[in-house]
Amino acid sequence: MARAPLRAFVGFVLGIALLAVAIALLGWVVLTKVAVAKGFDVAMWVARHSPVPLPLDPVDFGNRVINSPSIWFIAAFGVGALMWAYSLLRSARRNARPAGVSDDGEARLELKGATPRVGETLRGEIVLASMDPVGQPYVIRVECRRLEGRTGRAYQTDYSDSVQVVAVAGAGGARLPFRFEIPLTAPPSRAWERFSLQDRREWQLVCAKSKAWFHGWFFPLQVQPGPEKEVAQAIAAMPPEVVAPFPWKLVGGLFAGALLLFFLVDAVVSFFSG
Repeated sequence: MARAPLRAFVGFVLGIALLAVAIALLGWVVLTKVAVAKGFDVAMWVARHSPVPLPLDPVDFGNRVINSPSIWFIAAFGVGALMWAYSLLRSARRNARPAGVSDDGEARLELKGATPRVGETLRGEIVLASMDPVGQPYVIRVECRRLEGRTGRAYQTDYSDSVQVVAVAGAGGARLPFRFEIPLTAPPSRAWERFSLQDRREWQLVCAKSKAWFHGWFFPLQVQPGPEKEVAQAIAAMPPEVVAPFPWKLVGGLFAGALLLFFLVDAVVSFFSG
């Protein structure tokens, strides 16, 4: 059964829509650079048939968008839409996969024992689809990421541990055995709740070849809370700076977002004000 069929469907629809927008914008930019007159005609047609009334007549609108910096701003927007579409489609494919199977279907997670829990051992194997990787080194990392409640953007890693293993032959393909001791101070999984200001906590297992920078497999985990009394004692014994680290990444991300929004609004106002 798919991990999240509704999310997969919504992500697929939005991804296709954004992909169409990106192709249209980037195609128009290339057309304008090759044949300015045709790009101007397309811009005028868009202005005439726009569902939202524009404060400019079609001729003025066409003259403005085919000149710099407007055309480069449109190209940048098209590239951003293309990257966003790629992210949505990749997420849709991931949500359409059965639980415990990687995005590309080349790896499968098999956990041993009971449901992962804080303060206990996480062990299992990652089964690869072929025997070719046997003898090759891999790095397996388990981590707990803190995500903003509504946006789902990860801005801090609360816990992380890694181990290097060598693929061994086994039933169904090459196998990568792993074992981690989850400390009592690590936070459990926490989903986003409506009307709650608490951040989400997402656990995942990441597997990649040693020294591989751009490829890996990601497996979401559900880590249950540990014994309340033991967890409270372990957290109380931690240094204060470890219990409540300052969210530098969040502050920096908010500042960068505000700065980008300011320049975007300034560019749009400048364009329509002449």
